[in-house]
Amino acid sequence: MRLSGKGVKRLNSAGYGDQYIHIKVTVPSHLNAEQRSLMLAWAATEKTKSGTVNGLEEYSAKFAGHSKQQQQGGESKNKKSEDNQSPKGESDTPESVDGDTSFLGKLKRTIFGS
Repeated sequence: MRLSGKGVKRLNSAGYGDQYIHIKVTVPSHLNAEQRSLMLAWAATEKTKSGTVNGLEEYSAKFAGHSKQQQQGGESKNKKSEDNQSPKGESDTPESVDGDTSFLGKLKRTIFGS
């Protein structure tokens, strides 16, 4: 990325040089359950951009139920572990949207699986 006129002052003329910024983004290939829930919670609060996040509706329903349980004192750990297990034949990762070739679409597929 180049920021014109934001670099070092030029010695023999007026003005400033260009500032070059190198950005490196590392996308995780696998997320554990805690990381995945944090990413979905972040996606639920993000209201500034358009689009959808696969699995967000499922997470919202679980999160709303979970927050009510916390307010009421919660349930035993055995009950919670049963809720977290998915039925046989279903995967925890949501299906990717076909034709979504944008950067954010690729990022979502990488993080949440495809």
